[in-house]
Amino acid sequence: MKIALVHYHARPGGVTQVLLHSAKALRQRGWDVLTILGEPPTAEWPESAGAWSAVSGLGYRSEGEPGDIPLLHRALQAEVIRHWGQSPDLWLVHNACLAKNVVLCGVIERMAEEEAPVLLQIHDFAEDGRAANLAAARRYHASLSGVGEFSQWLHPSGAGLHRAVLTHRDLALLQRCGFSMDRLHWMPNAVSVIPSGRSARAIRCSAFPRCGGSGERISENSVSWPSSGRPEGAASSPPWLLWIPRPAGPTISGWLARNGCGFRLSLAWSPAEWNPTRI
Repeated sequence: MKIALVHYHARPGGVTQVLLHSAKALRQRGWDVLTILGEPPTAEWPESAGAWSAVSGLGYRSEGEPGDIPLLHRALQAEVIRHWGQSPDLWLVHNACLAKNVVLCGVIERMAEEEAPVLLQIHDFAEDGRAANLAAARRYHASLSGVGEFSQWLHPSGAGLHRAVLTHRDLALLQRCGFSMDRLHWMPNAVSVIPSGRSARAIRCSAFPRCGGSGERISENSVSWPSSGRPEGAASSPPWLLWIPRPAGPTISGWLARNGCGFRLSLAWSPAEWNPTRI
């Protein structure tokens, strides 16, 4: 199976880790993965993640011309033909409906019309607190002719188009919007397993006010992180954090948190200095 994984960039951060984990996991299943970015990676791309390529016009874009849609569409098609000699079995497009690239929104709408095999991996919606993105998408949509209403253009439907979301909340929202459940999927972010011998602490989430946790330490030593998103043996109700300690000294500790709206990433110098950021 040939999979084209599409995203705006691979700059250092949580999103790039999601891309790398996804590419590695898919390749471990024996599938051929090509990651297509809007710019070359700013850090070394691991061999285990497979091949990558950069396509002009795929990065962040808040404006464009109507003719940019077919240009970007052809550029993506040309890249996979150059790499494989054929179209992929699946286009796995990351966060397109966030509208960080308004032209890509139009490309997805065109792919939906063509019934291309597309899986939209959705982490965020432009309608969910991204007013600038939404306004830019509306302006660009208004410049186009022969397209449907804005909501249908930004969130198209097609025989080959499926959606994967991080949380059950988003799954329920899309279902209430009329999307069929046979084209909706719950797909949490892939994460790396804690290396053997490393210690970790799972604690109740108290630093995020909306979590309402107690801060009680639940366990120490190695902790596995099952697909349900909480440490083994933990109750199902509270949100959880996983802290992977780093070597001594002023190094950044990585925090993974899970609450009712999905995973969050925080970088901290110590457990008392938290800066939550939505992945």
